[in-house]
Amino acid sequence: MDNNDYNNDYSNNSYNNNYTPADVDMSGEQPEAGKATGALVCSIIGLFICGIPLGITSIILAIMAKNAGNTSTKCTVALVLGIIDIVGMIIVNIFLMPQLTQMFS
Repeated sequence: MDNNDYNNDYSNNSYNNNYTPADVDMSGEQPEAGKATGALVCSIIGLFICGIPLGITSIILAIMAKNAGNTSTKCTVALVLGIIDIVGMIIVNIFLMPQLTQMFS
């Protein structure tokens, strides 16, 4: 078999199933991965400071990523931590703030 036969066998486009490079995502990355990462960062920082605003932000970003089809664990963890941020800050404000105000009065 010479080189010309090889080129003729594989140049007839019979293997092209009408896919364009834009149709196939070869990166393996989840959709809206940036929003999931942002949600995770916001929720982790929210555990220490500004829990309510960062918790709300992380929940919104995680829900947007999930609605776009992101099924990663990162997205789920961000959603759960965002809820913990909000609930934790509410508990801190209810129980610890009166004690702190008495201590510094």
